[in-house]
Amino acid sequence: MANLFKGETGKTFTQMVTQQRLIQAHNLITSSNSPITEIMHKVGINNKTFFYKKYKEFYQCNPGDDR
Repeated sequence: MANLFKGETGKTFTQMVTQQRLIQAHNLITSSNSPITEIMHKVGINNKTFFYKKYKEFYQCNPGDDR
């Protein structure tokens, strides 16, 4: 099943879920004044280091830069 998913999307299931969480976080960061740590938890990411690393990889900037 995992190979089928990766074959169809080019990403693992975990990578796809993380990407969707980052997109949701980005939308919340750009449209609200909520603290980034609160947004991070809202989208289901509890590790701040992981969140900042993945956000920067995906958007080529830090979450605070999108404010």
